[in-house]
Amino acid sequence: MNRLSIFFLFAMLSGKCIVAADLPLIYEEKFENGKAENWQFFPKDNWRVLKKDNEFVFYLAKAGELGTPRRPGSYAILTPYNVGSFELIVRVNCQTNPSNEYRDMCLFFGFQDSVHFYYAHFAGRSDNVHNIIGIVNNADREKINNEPAGSSTPRMTDDEWHLLKIKRDIESGTIEGFIDDMENPILTARDKTFLCGRVGVGSFDDTGWFKDIKLYGNLMETGLGDDIMYLPVQFNLGQNYPNPFNSNTVIPVSFSQMTDIRVCVYNVLGHEMSRFALTGRQPGRYTVDFKADHLTSGVYFYRAENGENTQIKKMLLLR
Repeated sequence: MNRLSIFFLFAMLSGKCIVAADLPLIYEEKFENGKAENWQFFPKDNWRVLKKDNEFVFYLAKAGELGTPRRPGSYAILTPYNVGSFELIVRVNCQTNPSNEYRDMCLFFGFQDSVHFYYAHFAGRSDNVHNIIGIVNNADREKINNEPAGSSTPRMTDDEWHLLKIKRDIESGTIEGFIDDMENPILTARDKTFLCGRVGVGSFDDTGWFKDIKLYGNLMETGLGDDIMYLPVQFNLGQNYPNPFNSNTVIPVSFSQMTDIRVCVYNVLGHEMSRFALTGRQPGRYTVDFKADHLTSGVYFYRAENGENTQIKKMLLLR
């Protein structure tokens, strides 16, 4: 059992898991100061706060690029609050032409980093990837809602404002997605992969407005340090693990902007022994699995670079 699971068990036994109906309001956002100070957004240049009809809205002005793994391309994450059970309520207006039935708006939750999260996808059509509850777990997004592909009710079909809600109970694992009708969900799922995390808003590949955001929930502590719940704020090459190693080791690298990363391994003479490419990756934390079967014992260096940044670290191979 990992440390996160141990904490969740402790939270249940100590009565810290609150049923959804009892959840307190912990955050409300109307962007009245014209800023999005509590949000971390990607891609950064695609988001802004603007005034429309005498009120401020959070504007996703440009669709993000879809990278690998396959997942939503634009999102803004509410950084201060790591929640377990919660209700997230948001008013949205999709700016893609209603004639495009693939148009969507998304709510994010259980957000760990850019390749580990859930999202509720509210679209103009329903199939195995549209109008779903999806999970991204270091792999292409996967539908996890109970409704058979194509049977959930699509309501993102016009240019009107819509009220979205995601309701999560971590004790039972239930997830419910609502649009306009706040009593009858159009999407339902049961999953406990991510027991807590940040929440957010965004889209798979469209533009839109967000306003009147309310988060009800119980705050959680992971016991693992706050940094794992935030997106990286800079380029960083981590220490490989294990180190020293016998044959296999993992090289961690993280970055805050969509980029191409090259990771190379060198011997003490500066000869390149291996090379890895991470192409078109969105911000997040990634790992490179390095197999040293072809190398002899000794000190090696590994370098990560993306054109603007370069970092080098040392590792020790012991046979």
